[in-house]
Amino acid sequence: MATELPAWAVRLRAERRNRLWSQKEMARRLVEAADDDVRARLPSRESIVRRIKAYEAGHNQPDDPYRLLYARARGGG
Repeated sequence: MATELPAWAVRLRAERRNRLWSQKEMARRLVEAADDDVRARLPSRESIVRRIKAYEAGHNQPDDPYRLLYARARGGG
């Protein structure tokens, strides 16, 4: 029995794929979207990629500061 993904997880994955970004590229863009203070507190890129995978699989919903970073990385924040 397949479990349907939450709409927010589907949207995050679709928006990334529509831009032809890999999960590694998305991680790079999230880091670039952070200001210096937030960037200093972010985990490694590998950890951010794991977060992206968890978000897109519907395991975890992005919280602060990742919501803002996603908006900025996509040009909306």
